[in-house]
Amino acid sequence: METILKQNKNKNEVWYTLIAEEDFKEVDINKVKIVDEVHLSSRISIFNIKKYRRYKSLAPIAVRENENGEYELVTGMRTFIVAKLFSRNVKAYITDLSREEFKEKYNLDI
Repeated sequence: METILKQNKNKNEVWYTLIAEEDFKEVDINKVKIVDEVHLSSRISIFNIKKYRRYKSLAPIAVRENENGEYELVTGMRTFIVAKLFSRNVKAYITDLSREEFKEKYNLDI
């Protein structure tokens, strides 16, 4: 794991390669909410949205399930935005970890 993280320049994309495919679930993007202050106050750099339209699959996101049966975004803001714009469901890893705990567990720089 350490070698993979050091070799990959974009650490944010590495975490989902460390999780078994069967641990992901397709979720309705409309049931995913942004609640963490870090997401609510973040500035997203401009990126070429058009190129994402042709992708059949997007990078997975990580979410926490809340008491209402909806999900709170843990990581994957860019995928969240693209999925919302194109009304696409996404693969998600459902965790009970907070954003900080998730960052620590998967050695993320987000």
